[in-house]
Amino acid sequence: MKKLLSSGILLLIFVIAIPYAVQSQATITPTSEAAVEVAPQMESAPTDCGPAPEPIAVSEHYAPVLGTWPIWGTLSSGGTEPEGILAMPIERREFSQLKGWWAQKVLWLVNTNYVGEVHLHGTNVADGSPIYFTFGESTPTTTPIFNPEMPGAFAPGSQYFANFPSLVWVSKAGCYLIEAQWDGGLWQQTIAVGYVEGSSF
Repeated sequence: MKKLLSSGILLLIFVIAIPYAVQSQATITPTSEAAVEVAPQMESAPTDCGPAPEPIAVSEHYAPVLGTWPIWGTLSSGGTEPEGILAMPIERREFSQLKGWWAQKVLWLVNTNYVGEVHLHGTNVADGSPIYFTFGESTPTTTPIFNPEMPGAFAPGSQYFANFPSLVWVSKAGCYLIEAQWDGGLWQQTIAVGYVEGSSF
């Protein structure tokens, strides 16, 4: 997946989805904020996380995504030539949740033909620090559970994919392992997370 979604296309997806959004139906398990050192500055995305995951096209309604059936995520590289990374802003954004942490939008898609739940989590491979996920004003969690029968938003293509707009939170740049589990399978992908020079959000 050498060619990922441009930030402009990703923003368009969210502009379409948000006006019709309902409160996300991802199951939230409240998680205490771990005692993690949060970087005062967002460093550059590392280049030693291994082969970059390759994007796939799942629908004409969405730009290429990471993952495999039944769940995928749209990751913004911040530019027009993404390399399978999640680009974070150089300036820290202020949100009501997780003060001091760094956040970026990710749209999760779950195939509507899948029946059941999909569990997601992620960690920094160097120090084990977690990825947090929020959906709207939900409590931050490290272990969201998606049910395609209860999507978090609606947009073109929703008849094929349940949409779950989220914020993904990290404490620092690094290589992060994301794992999705469902009844009968799982996928794991390691992605680089950090600032990408020339990116704009």
